[in-house]
Amino acid sequence: MKQVLGLTLATKERWESQMRQMKEAGYEVNDSLSYEDMRKFHEKDEYEINLNREHYIGLEVAGHDTVLHALSVRKWRLCVTTREKGCFVTADRPVALTWNRPDVIPPLMRDSPGFGMADTEVLFPLTQNLALVGAFEGEDKTEEADTFFGAAANMRMVGFAFGYVYTPRRVFPYVGPGATYCHDRHFFETTAPLRREPRPEV
Repeated sequence: MKQVLGLTLATKERWESQMRQMKEAGYEVNDSLSYEDMRKFHEKDEYEINLNREHYIGLEVAGHDTVLHALSVRKWRLCVTTREKGCFVTADRPVALTWNRPDVIPPLMRDSPGFGMADTEVLFPLTQNLALVGAFEGEDKTEEADTFFGAAANMRMVGFAFGYVYTPRRVFPYVGPGATYCHDRHFFETTAPLRREPRPEV
């Protein structure tokens, strides 16, 4: 919202136009505050913008129908793994939305796919042995996850974690350097060369 205010204050003409529109819409406007005063106030950045909780709840509710529709038209695979193949891990950000072919996506958009965008995949581990995968291609089905799928899914969840990864066992499948399959308790040591940020807590 500070960025929006900055754009509004970019020129005096734009600011005055916004003030006129606010008056026409019935909002109370303090005419004693000049454009120059507002610019100085904004540039000092000695203020905070606080919105009440209900505002955020309203934004979430407004977005629910759109997201639910995008999820309902996907085809869902229920992937099942076994104790021998290893468990699925989850994280404090348990839904991973990714591009199927990130290399063809412009760099600035690679970290921000949308739930309604084509050529994307949603991964959501349900339990240590079940994970849902949603895409716009394919068909609804249940399948046994192959050995490498569990490792790749776990790496995706680790990569999406805000700070915590949850696993029922220290030993779980993951992908090590050089796309090697690993299934051991040495995740942090093995993947150290791949990490650029502080490791999440497990």
